Amino acid sequence: MDYDYFVQLCAYAEAHNELHGTHIKKGVVLMCVKPDLDANHNIIGQPKYQEFVLEGAEFEKYRTIWWKKVEQYYLLNM
Repeated sequence: MDYDYFVQLCAYAEAHNELHGTHIKKGVVLMCVKPDLDANHNIIGQPKYQEFVLEGAEFEKYRTIWWKKVEQYYLLNM
């Protein structure tokens, strides 16, 4: 799993918290992959599904990474 999804999730949570006065500290990333197909494009497998729950210390880790990216942006663009 690419950690950028977790950083993006925290960015959305922080934006929602700022705009709506919420205190989101947990998020879920859902990923689905199409099932395998044969040469005639018939489905030969089941769709694959994954769920990644981000909360607690892990949420804070990626939230901190997000804010460091914001800080870097402003330092480079001032």
